[in-house]
Amino acid sequence: MIGIRAFAVQGRLFPQFSVRCLSRQAGHTEPPRPRRFRAENHLTSTLNPSLIIPADYMDVSGRRQFVFYSGLTTGAGDSEGRRLALNYVRQKGRYIQFPDNTHGFLYYKSHPHNTSLAGSVRFRVTHDNAPSSFAHGHDLLTPSGAPWQVILPQIAYRPRFASVAAQLLRDCLVTKDLLSRCRDVFRERTHIHRNFNIVFTFNSTFLVHFSHDVRCSFARDTVHPLLMKHLFTTRTGGERYHPWTGSALARFEASMLPEYAGRRMIHLRFIKIVEPVSPLVDLKTNRGRMQRPQEGELFTVSRYRGLPKPWAYDIDAEKSKPAAVLRQLWDVSTSAGTSL
Repeated sequence: MIGIRAFAVQGRLFPQFSVRCLSRQAGHTEPPRPRRFRAENHLTSTLNPSLIIPADYMDVSGRRQFVFYSGLTTGAGDSEGRRLALNYVRQKGRYIQFPDNTHGFLYYKSHPHNTSLAGSVRFRVTHDNAPSSFAHGHDLLTPSGAPWQVILPQIAYRPRFASVAAQLLRDCLVTKDLLSRCRDVFRERTHIHRNFNIVFTFNSTFLVHFSHDVRCSFARDTVHPLLMKHLFTTRTGGERYHPWTGSALARFEASMLPEYAGRRMIHLRFIKIVEPVSPLVDLKTNRGRMQRPQEGELFTVSRYRGLPKPWAYDIDAEKSKPAAVLRQLWDVSTSAGTSL
C-alpha cells in the first residue's frame, strides 16, 4: 500500500510517499518501530547577516535536527537545493537535542585578512525575528563552550554541504577560488568535522585533555599538525605521569610579561573548563610541576624553589617541529591584526 501525504515548507506543499506492506501471516504482528524524530524544514534566503529577513528566523528548541534548504539548483539537474539535516552535538553515540530557547538565524561568520579559511556557518540566537536583533544576540554554543558551527573546510570538502556552498557563493560571502583553495589545503585530511581541533590565529580555541598530549592543527598553505608531548606531565623519581584529569578549551597567546620583552614567547591559556579537573595522584606526596588548571588562567608550572610561574615557550630558541608551527601561527596572527 502506498500512502501519500504532504508537508509544508514556507507555505508550499511537498509530497511525501510511504510504502507499507499489508500482507502478513495470520496471527503475526510486527514489533513496534522506534519513533523517529521529525526534522523541521527551513527555507533560508541568505546566510549574509546584513541581508537576513524575518522569514529566515527559526526555532529549533528541543529538536535533534533541523533541515537547511536554500532552494538553489544547478543547471545540470543535480539539486544543490536538496535538504541538509543539521544536528546539534553527539554525546555517548547519540545526537542530543538543541537547547531550549534556540531560536534565531543561520549566518556565515567570516574572518578578515589571512584567516579567510576560518569562516563558518553559525547559529545566532536572538530574542525575536527582527533582523535588528541580530546585533544584540549571541552565537549558539556547544556543551564544551565552543561555538556550534559548520566550518568552511567541511563546506568546501564534503559533497553533502553543496547546498551551503551554493548559498555562500550566491551571497558573495566566498568565492570559487576560496573554496578551491580550501579543498587544496585540506586535501590530505580524510575526516573533517565541526570539532576538528584546528587553529588559524591566536584567537582560535582548541580542546585539550590534561591526561593527554596537546594535539591540534594549524592551517595556512596546508594543514600542519602540532603535537606537544608531555606538556601536562610531571616526573617524580624518574617516572613520568599526568597529575590531573579533565579538559578545557584553550588557546595560545603571546607573552606580555616584561621579563620576555623583545622575545617571541608563547603561553597557553585555559579559556573554559569543560570536564571538571581532578587529581590522578596523591597531592600530599606528589605535588609535581603542573599546577591545578584554572578557568581563565594561564597554564602554570612550578619553577625554581617550587614557585608557580606561567609556562612559556620560546619559539625562536626551540628547533623542534612544534616551534616551527608556532612561528607560522605567530606570523599569521600578527599579519591578521590579532591582538598579541
